[in-house]
Amino acid sequence: NFLSIVSHELRTPLTSVKAYTETLLDSLETIKRDTIKDFLSVMDEESERLIKLVDNILNYSYMETGNLKVEKSSCDLGKLIDEVYEGLEKAFLDGHVDIDIRRPKHPVVIEADTELIRQLLQNLMSNAVKFTPPNGQVTVSVEEAASAARIEVQDTGKGIPEDQLEKIFERFHQVDASDTREHGGSGLGLAISKSLVELMGGVIQVESEVGKGS
Repeated sequence: NFLSIVSHELRTPLTSVKAYTETLLDSLETIKRDTIKDFLSVMDEESERLIKLVDNILNYSYMETGNLKVEKSSCDLGKLIDEVYEGLEKAFLDGHVDIDIRRPKHPVVIEADTELIRQLLQNLMSNAVKFTPPNGQVTVSVEEAASAARIEVQDTGKGIPEDQLEKIFERFHQVDASDTREHGGSGLGLAISKSLVELMGGVIQVESEVGKGS
């Protein structure tokens, strides 16, 4: 299952980069400057996709072997959510998905590993926008809860069947095998999210209703 999913995920962007490279090399003397810019833009996006996939595999490997170190410092969750959204803004715009970020008046600051929290937010928010149809909405909220903090990422996507809820945090699991082809993804994002949360002493949970979102 792992080989099948990852081979597909590697091959798709590589094929795209290869095709654009060949076209550029064959037409370098006649191709318009604007077209070159468009080609390079696509190649850059596909390269970024490859890097993220390899990073996910490496990170999961580090966590499996216990080699991922946690370095705690003061972490402003509201500020981090804004920063992560900035990086994902294009995905939201391209998918015609609205975002609603909710936070209390006072900053929610916890002792945590900022980079690991950033990766967690990126996984959850990118997953939400990926599975939300056009004109849908993703809501991200943060609040203080006793001596901890609660982050909630809610989408208006197609939801997850009840019999799949316990499995979605397993590595390489896809609720629907066709999702891998339709939406892409290595099936590692939620497994990594679970490991990151547990590494920092937290808990991750999911609630979902088919046709209404997660």
